[in-house]
Amino acid sequence: MPSLLRAAFLSPLLLLTACGTCLLEVTRPVTFVLPDGNRAPGTLTYREPDGPLFDDDPPFYAPVIGLIMEPIDWLFSTGVAVQSLFASDQDVVAGPVGYVASLTPFWTLVPALELPPPTTLKLDGRQRVALYDEDPARRVAAIAAAANDPRLVAVSRESAGPETLACTLVLLRTATSAPTLDEAARKAAFAGHFANMGRLAREGELLIAGPYGQDKHAADLRGLFVLDTGDEARARELAGSDPAVQAGIFRLEFVSFSTAAPLRRYLARELGKLDAAAAAGKQPAPGEGGRTYVWATVAVDAERVAGVLLDPRVLIGGQLADGSWLLLLDALDVAAGKAITADLGLPVDDVVFDHWFGSGLLAGLR
Repeated sequence: MPSLLRAAFLSPLLLLTACGTCLLEVTRPVTFVLPDGNRAPGTLTYREPDGPLFDDDPPFYAPVIGLIMEPIDWLFSTGVAVQSLFASDQDVVAGPVGYVASLTPFWTLVPALELPPPTTLKLDGRQRVALYDEDPARRVAAIAAAANDPRLVAVSRESAGPETLACTLVLLRTATSAPTLDEAARKAAFAGHFANMGRLAREGELLIAGPYGQDKHAADLRGLFVLDTGDEARARELAGSDPAVQAGIFRLEFVSFSTAAPLRRYLARELGKLDAAAAAGKQPAPGEGGRTYVWATVAVDAERVAGVLLDPRVLIGGQLADGSWLLLLDALDVAAGKAITADLGLPVDDVVFDHWFGSGLLAGLR
């Protein structure tokens, strides 16, 4: 009998204590304005303190405060739940009996809880990368800074399907009249070249970069950038910040490039991989974790494009300014690239193949 009495007394106490420290999660719509001016819909989830105990590690006297605050918790839960009934753009996960209490007349006693309104957030390049990050913690940290609201606990980006990116393809070629540099100056220029690529990637501007191999259609081809902008003036500004370009080692060629490949998601993965290495005290050398691929430039009939792009061996497909298509093939050498294009029914003799070195993560795009 004493044990039953203790259970009868403690069960409500534990229930009230748990309820007294509950939180409210409020989901609100948002429109993300990307650096290029495009807009992407999404949602932001805020966590509102429901009573004074909203730490992950409540103090030892939490049961007492829980008992005292329980009626207030119920009222706040009720108030927010009621607001959700009258606001179609608001989704609320309330505390215990919050929704049930909202069906009673007592909600009129509750003052309105201040909630973030539907909003528009303008993102910079770094925040745009974070929006596509698969790590929710990194995504929340970046967007919370843009929203200037520490209550943010979740961020989602809504997408009706693959989005087409208006990019710029930048070909780095050996300068026709490259200056003669001593070893120290050349080393400094290339150190700056790699550092600048890292900066542009962190800022969300440089999606892909890598050098060409020996088997290429033009001897002066050195490397390739894909920039996340369709504005050639902006692309010239970004690519022109490369110290190796400024030193006269490379000259640049710009071509518009439109693709539905998930390149922003790939960049977020790449940066996450680098962050994980840094957290482990490692500094990957340039090219570490990379592999070879083959770029194929070909004219594809409009009715055949969809089938080609759906093939898992075509990692990236995008249209160039002249209407031809640039395809990144999951091939280690040009011979393997030719076999893939032949299997796709493309005219191999009319395809331009280029051996290229890039991140191993690109193979995971499909």
